[in-house]
This record gives sequence, C-alpha cells and structure tokens, in this order.
Amino acid sequence: MLKEIGNKHGTDKGNECHTIDGESYLDIYDKLFHSVRESVQTLAEIGVRGGNSVTMWREYFPKAHIWGLDIDPTINTDFGERINVIIGDQSSATDLDKLAPGSKLDVVIDDGSHLADHLEFTFNHLWPRVSAGGFYVMEDTTCTNGDTTDYIEKWPGQKYNKAGTKFNNDRQKLNQFILQQIHDAENGRKDVQSVMVCFNMIWFKKRKPQENPPPTEADEGLAAS
Repeated sequence: MLKEIGNKHGTDKGNECHTIDGESYLDIYDKLFHSVRESVQTLAEIGVRGGNSVTMWREYFPKAHIWGLDIDPTINTDFGERINVIIGDQSSATDLDKLAPGSKLDVVIDDGSHLADHLEFTFNHLWPRVSAGGFYVMEDTTCTNGDTTDYIEKWPGQKYNKAGTKFNNDRQKLNQFILQQIHDAENGRKDVQSVMVCFNMIWFKKRKPQENPPPTEADEGLAAS
C-alpha cells in the first residue's frame, strides 16, 4: 500500500538506492506501520526538500498531523492541510522544539543531514518527546561511514549547515551510541523497547509504561545485600 502511495507522491524512498533484495524503505515502513496507520496522531520528519515524503505520510496516516524540518530556506513550505514545515537546523534545540510544540511525537524520521553528530544530537533531543509505543527512525545511516564533505555540493541543504559542522563522521562514536541503546533494550533499562537494524536504517521503538518494570542492576544489588 505505502509503495503505491509513495510512488504517486514521487518520494525517493522506494527507488533503487533505497532498495535491497527487492525490499525498499517503503516496504519496510509498510510492514511496521500498517497496524498503527489509524492511530498515529503526530509525525515529524527531518529533511523535507521537495515535500514528496511529507505529502506521502499525510495520505498514509489519515489522522496524523505531519511536521517537517528542513535547513534549506529556499524550499516550499506550503503543502496544504495537516502539514507544517519549519525552516530550521536539526543541530539546534530551539529549532527542533518548533516541531509540534507541546505535543508527543508518535513517529520521528531523521532523513536530514545524515551526519553522525546530528543524528545523535537530534535523537537525544527528540526521543523524550516520542510517545509510548512510538517509533524513531534514522535513515541512510551508511552515509555516516566516512567523510561526506563532497555532499555539500551534492545535497542542496548541506551548504546551509553552520560553520564548524563536522562532515568527516566519527562512525565509531555513533556506533557506541547505538550500542548503548541496544544494551538498554536488551536489559530492560530506560525506555527503549527495541532496536532494529536493517538496510541503511536504524529503528527504535519506545517502551510502553509497565506496572512492574524489570529490575535494574541497582535494584538487584540492593536485593542481594
């Protein structure tokens, strides 16, 4: 279903660059989002460009308000009802706070700069606002496997990043950050229920509150003393 909607809106999430073994981003999204299509109320996407994906999400999630953030001040920001697009920098907490202010986020998709530092910063800032049972997705994560300085000319928005932006990605640092989320999910700590790694994407799902959460290491230590 999502693939047909995505193709209609012209998103690149279903093209060859975003497909492996016949399965595209849209196929993966459809599998994981299909059961919550009617319940998602708020979706935020970092990286808007031509608006193809935000309009796709509006059709796919019929009850959701779609929020977009893009650093390029020249893009179109008017996509009609249920879509708000903000011009801003994902490395700015102030700009990120302009996304659905005062609301929880059921879905967050980071398709922005694809810079390791930005991925970590944006996750740390927006994850507390993700709703219980909600999803956070990092797209195109293989772009962080080295120096992406040449993308400044390839991707229109990159030249608007502030001076001092690190385009030579520290992937090991990002790996350690992701590994910590995996350990938290594995051990039932914090609020990360699960982490899924697939082709060029990393998914995080937020745990729903439990009446009796698993004991922490500190709890177990106290019990044994």
